[in-house]
Amino acid sequence: MGITDLIWNAISLPKQRFILWLAVHSKLLTKERLIKMNIPVDEVVCCLCDKKDLEINHHLFVTCSWFCEVRNEMMQWTGIKLPAVGIKQVLEVVKNRHWRKFVKEIVAALISGMVYYAWRARNWRLFKKINISPSDAVARIKYEVVARIDIFKLAQKFIRSRSFHPRLCV
Repeated sequence: MGITDLIWNAISLPKQRFILWLAVHSKLLTKERLIKMNIPVDEVVCCLCDKKDLEINHHLFVTCSWFCEVRNEMMQWTGIKLPAVGIKQVLEVVKNRHWRKFVKEIVAALISGMVYYAWRARNWRLFKKINISPSDAVARIKYEVVARIDIFKLAQKFIRSRSFHPRLCV
């Protein structure tokens, strides 16, 4: 199972898969990318946290305090430890773990949810002036992943991985 299979897994929602794919390939229109494209930007710092760091892919999905809070809550919920490194490296770690394919897909869906909701929170704060708290994002990710797992409950791969997902579905 490669990184591409983790990105385009069946558990993640299509919009989350697409945003994850863009993030892995550094194609999201972060403020850094906009500047490189000679598009004027009012504020170049991250709008999600108070660190005053330049909004780049690495900051948004690794060092941003908003994203770190989401990642920590998700790791606490699942009992899985993932390193605080770039998205591509995290997917490499998941790919190399000795887990069943369905468990890897669940973890990839959690990662895509985290990336999607971080990007959504950033956009809502910039364009709608609406703040999404990390706890709201975590609640949505949990709800969506559990709902997607429920779709697969009768599938054989779900039955083989039953030792992992009961923690998520309570």
